[in-house]
Amino acid sequence: MRGGAQAHLVEASDGRCYVVKFASNPQGRRVLVNELISALLLQRLGIATPEVAFVTVDDDFLAQNPECWIGREEQKIPILPGVHFGSRYPGLAGEFPIYDLFPKPLLGRVYNRDHFLGALVFDKWVSNADARQAVFYRAQVEVGGESKGNHWVAVMIDNGHAFQRNDWGFRESAPQGVYGYPTVYGESVALNDFKPWLDALRRISSDYLGRLYGMVPAEWIEGEERELQQLLQRLATRRKLVRQLLVPTIEYIQEKSTGSVSQVDHAARQLSHIDSAPATYSRGERRPCVSHRCRTHARHLGVRPATRGRRCVHVNCVRRLTRVESAMTATSRS
Repeated sequence: MRGGAQAHLVEASDGRCYVVKFASNPQGRRVLVNELISALLLQRLGIATPEVAFVTVDDDFLAQNPECWIGREEQKIPILPGVHFGSRYPGLAGEFPIYDLFPKPLLGRVYNRDHFLGALVFDKWVSNADARQAVFYRAQVEVGGESKGNHWVAVMIDNGHAFQRNDWGFRESAPQGVYGYPTVYGESVALNDFKPWLDALRRISSDYLGRLYGMVPAEWIEGEERELQQLLQRLATRRKLVRQLLVPTIEYIQEKSTGSVSQVDHAARQLSHIDSAPATYSRGERRPCVSHRCRTHARHLGVRPATRGRRCVHVNCVRRLTRVESAMTATSRS
């Protein structure tokens, strides 16, 4: 999987797939704590986020999967047996397309788009040093047991940079936690739009925050127990500041919505870093790209994707996002 933590997509003994971040990842074991606490708090706020699990890796698994390792400074660092952080992957690998880069024209069709407002409240609260990350896919939506049909849905992921990642502290910056396309927050976002989420934040009790400490595996915080307790205490007192922290961020979003910052070129560059699933091929042989994103984009564009090594080299996967957006929009309309 892409990202600095070098997560792996793993099928567990329960038959489900999980995106696993290992304790020996290059960003440090605090990232696992950040992911776990963030996922539990997002769920508490009612924001869509994957289920979490403690994934136990043993010697037998590592012996049977020698490709499971961490790369650091051109070295292969072995993964140690133990308990690691798992984030539930939607469905099974290859079952349906999942996008982490979503065309701006389709954002208005995301059924739970208001969850991005809630995610921004959360990101301000935990001082997420990264931009808001999410994945998108089509799913059957049910509300109160009633089916609402098949819609695009967004799920919030990748919270390893909460609490300023390894600093376990809080800093204030208007762009922090903002999703790449400001239109996801609405045409004229205002402070009042965040009221339901601020109310949900106030309903999270200090007792619940204190109980989070006991949910973290002991080996993840060995020698840092006191630091985590202090972090959770500061998090409890920080809730009353979130409304005030949103004000400069809203102003930033409004300025960004005017077009002063272009996202198209940035998104197009990201399309050139699509990993394909591992497989065995003879040296120099061209192989089909099996990345959900590359494969689906190529189908919409009417081309055949291909890769060399582990990175997609098909020209249509690195073209400007505007072409991909128009092609996907036309397909959705049809």
